[in-house]
This record gives sequence, C-alpha cells and structure tokens, in this order.
Amino acid sequence: MNALDYNDVAQFWNIGYVIKNLGLDDADCNQAVRDMQHLDYSPVFGSVFNKKRDPFRLQAQSTPMTNTLRTIHESIIEMVSVNESWVVGDWHAMKSLRGGRDQGIHHDYPTFETAKALMTTNLVQASVIVALMDDTRLHVYPRYFGSQIERSARRTLNLEKGDVIFFRGGLAHAGAVYRSLNVRLHCYVCIDEVPQEPDTTEAVVFHMSHCNRCLTSR
Repeated sequence: MNALDYNDVAQFWNIGYVIKNLGLDDADCNQAVRDMQHLDYSPVFGSVFNKKRDPFRLQAQSTPMTNTLRTIHESIIEMVSVNESWVVGDWHAMKSLRGGRDQGIHHDYPTFETAKALMTTNLVQASVIVALMDDTRLHVYPRYFGSQIERSARRTLNLEKGDVIFFRGGLAHAGAVYRSLNVRLHCYVCIDEVPQEPDTTEAVVFHMSHCNRCLTSR
C-alpha cells in the first residue's frame, strides 16, 4: 500500500478521516477473522461516563501478530510514512455482537493530548480501523473535533472488507449497532514526542441552546 498523498492528508486534517483499501483478498480477511475468534475478549465502554461495560461490544487486550496481521501492520506503517513522527501502536481485535445500542459519542484521545500535539509538533494523533468483514460501520461527525457537536452532522460510514479508515484522534465518532457478528482491527497512531495515557477517551455532547431562564434556580 502506498503512503497517503497530499489530498489524503488534507482530507484527514480538515474533514477528520480518510478511507483507503489495503488490497487484501477475501482469503486474507477470512483468515484474520479466524485468527481472532478465540482470543480473550472483554467488554468495552458503551457510554464514557457509565462504569457498566457494553456486553455487545468487545475488545481483545492481547492480539497476536499473525502473518496476516503483520501484512496489515506493515501496510499501515507505509500508509502513515508521509510523516515520520507518526508511530503505529499495538493492535486490538474488536468484536461486536448482534444487538445492543450505538456507542456513546467520544474522541479516542483527550483534548489535552491532541492540543499538546498540535502545539508542540503541528501534528495530531490518529486511530485506525481495518474492516475484516463487509458492512463494518462507524458513525462520524465530520469536521467536529471539539467537545460539542451538532446532532444533524452525523454520517454513517460503511466499510467493506479490506477497507481501512484513518481518522483524527479528536474526531467525534461512535461505534454502530450490528445485526450480526462483526470482527475488525483497531490501533492507535501516536506521535513519537507525545506520550499517550491508556483508556483516556473523552465524551462528546450535543450542542444545546438555552433561554434566559433555563439555568436559573427559580
């Protein structure tokens, strides 16, 4: 896979994401799914402020570097080689079961980390999701990188087998509900000079207007 070109980087920066295809064939994707089937999965969050984990959305904390995953890893390294400060992190298999609810809207990185990156490196962290199955979906809010978003801005991206989405660490997004089992891969792309704290996703809320009486006590 080739590195991101200037148009890709501009779309990533301004809109918040870019979708490419890794060129994997069906056999590669199917083998990757089989490799991930028997890993030790644990529920992840549904809502950022809810301590209860989502039993329909699971992640493997340890994902072995199989031959197929090594091919994917090397492709992503090549894809982000447009900037030498980007570092591809460890991979985690993710599994969504049939049912449940949409995930809470969030950023993968807290604002203080993305702000530090922007101020010190003029760059921003990112995340990667690799679709191993057709109809891999993600809700995104293009151009929204802050803590408040407009409800009407939501777009649902539908990734096909072998697609990869590379998106800004501050992009507002949420996992979607699935009607059948979905297995995919996720990793963080950090910045060499900016440490990342684990498990520090940040919640995003819808923008609300108030009248002159809404916030008064009487």
